[in-house]
Amino acid sequence: MAYSSPSSSSGYDVFLSFRGEDTRKDFVDHLYMRLCKQNIHTFRDDENLGRGRDIAPELLKAIEGSRFAIVVFSKNYANSTWCLDELVKIIECKHSKGQIVVPVFYYVEPTEVRKQKGSYAADFASHKAYALRMGKKPCMLRAEELIIEWGSDANYWIWTTPTDSRFYSKVAHLVRVNHLDIQGKLRTNKLFTNTTYAVFLVFKLATRHSGLESAKATVTDVRVYDEASCTVYLTFGRESRNKNQEVPRIREDGWMEVKMGEFNTGEGHDREVVARLMQHSDFEKSGLSVLGIEFHPLA
Repeated sequence: MAYSSPSSSSGYDVFLSFRGEDTRKDFVDHLYMRLCKQNIHTFRDDENLGRGRDIAPELLKAIEGSRFAIVVFSKNYANSTWCLDELVKIIECKHSKGQIVVPVFYYVEPTEVRKQKGSYAADFASHKAYALRMGKKPCMLRAEELIIEWGSDANYWIWTTPTDSRFYSKVAHLVRVNHLDIQGKLRTNKLFTNTTYAVFLVFKLATRHSGLESAKATVTDVRVYDEASCTVYLTFGRESRNKNQEVPRIREDGWMEVKMGEFNTGEGHDREVVARLMQHSDFEKSGLSVLGIEFHPLA
């Protein structure tokens, strides 16, 4: 069982991630009580919750069901596998569901955490190595994090919030454009090192769509200017005839995805990767809905 503020049918407002031995009896206790007094529905794990090597399923559900996450970085935070597993899940929810993350630096320097210095360097590296053995999870750039040409003009794109989304992740719907241009930019420090990632556009097509049979996709490693390009088909009925052509498939969640390319993160030098979809013909295009661009680890 876990302690929390009064119950709510819609999940939690806030998930608290912290190292118990550093902060439970002082800072986190005070923070938790203040949140409760403001009727902010807050999840704080029970110190008697059974501890194994893997994070408890109830904690993962609590993170997924929270709109905000407060991460209290303390001296021994990164020394806890559970804390780092929570952090990985929180970052995943930030990218995939729009969860808002609030960091608190409790007697540690922010640069020690952000640049992984001191004890945080060894602890983060150890956790990444374990995660590599246990399996890696994809990272999603949501539609509102993308650079969409004419995306802010309602004459060309409209934005909606799915009725089944608790996290207010918006979807971009193409009304009409001649020049289609969508970019997603991601720093490799958000990903695992020495890992090959496949990049996918996650989308849907309206029953009535036009001009979207194919487009050019590129994935560019900006630091070394290594660019891979291919032709992607956004509609069904085509077969991939060579390695430079990609066809869509339907995901388990009902959305479609098409592969835009691959890249490798290398030894850990932080750099920017840009995924771009372009269709610059003079034919009008319409009926495309974009959820985001997903970076999926392969090996």
